[in-house]
Amino acid sequence: FLHVSTDEVYGENVDGVFDESAEFMPGNPYSASKAGAECLVRGYLSSYDMPIVVVRPNNIYGPRQFPEKMIPKFIFRLLRRQSLPLHGGGHSRRSFLFVQDAAEAFDLVLRRGRPGEAYNIGAPADSTRSVKDVALALLPYLGLPGGGVGERLEVVEDRFKNDASYDVDSAKIRALGWSPRVNFEEGLRRTVEWYVAHQGHWGAVEEALKAHNAGGALSAAVADAFAAGV
Repeated sequence: FLHVSTDEVYGENVDGVFDESAEFMPGNPYSASKAGAECLVRGYLSSYDMPIVVVRPNNIYGPRQFPEKMIPKFIFRLLRRQSLPLHGGGHSRRSFLFVQDAAEAFDLVLRRGRPGEAYNIGAPADSTRSVKDVALALLPYLGLPGGGVGERLEVVEDRFKNDASYDVDSAKIRALGWSPRVNFEEGLRRTVEWYVAHQGHWGAVEEALKAHNAGGALSAAVADAFAAGV
């Protein structure tokens, strides 16, 4: 049984990288739910000897990704000549793994991974970029000049909990013979080409193209309650 987790279970990483033995320190409800799911599948291993393997990939991107995700959202917004929302200025960094490389890694772990083990799946070294860098990299692929950058990028309020970066050590899966083959420039080009050629694939996407809620009334209320010691 292949369980797909996330690099976010380790929490924010500013210095160094996480290997698979690192302690879980999820920093938001999403990553906490993924950490909990790992505990659940490991419970099936210990209780029923269910052969499970876990993968913790970096940010996967590529053709057919849902439009609310960052890269397709930016592509759709640029095709509509809309500005690109950069939460907190777009300084958060992510490592981007092309979907083909991710699929090959998943298949390898499913076939050759050791039951009970987890495997980080890291992106190529050149694929760690800030959100702002990704936004700028998209402009030439869509035939948009870089001169009007100020008009195309819009700084918006940061998300309630937006970790700066997640860097992982992929030595364990590389020992099985895997390595990413698609660099960021090639992957981005292929992704843009697919979305340009399939603009009607998702139907109405306007709601998905809105900037993420920067926390929302509920999150703000929770934050205020904690600050007040409630």
